[in-house]
Amino acid sequence: SDVTLTELLGKEHWWWDTHKPNDGGAVNDAQMRDFYKDCLSRSTGATGGLPAAWRFIVYNPATAGAKGGLRVLQQSVPLRRSEVSVWFQPEGGSSPPGMALLAETANV
Repeated sequence: SDVTLTELLGKEHWWWDTHKPNDGGAVNDAQMRDFYKDCLSRSTGATGGLPAAWRFIVYNPATAGAKGGLRVLQQSVPLRRSEVSVWFQPEGGSSPPGMALLAETANV
């Protein structure tokens, strides 16, 4: 993965003025806007697309995000491991658009 960490000396956890008044600060300065622009311009999304098979594991849906457009809203047994396994399978040996999405769930 390509990761960049930027720390600005003298700035607290959240701030609004990085170099000049109202320049966007912690989450909307020029560097972050360039990052968002790059992510949104990719045809397959920020991560380069999802693999053909993947798993989404959640312990608390209230604090978990989403993956591949999937989000766990409710668990059968609260605050226990929930898992969704997803894979793509060509229908009749063809590639998209004849692609099937298959999923198995546990505690969802």
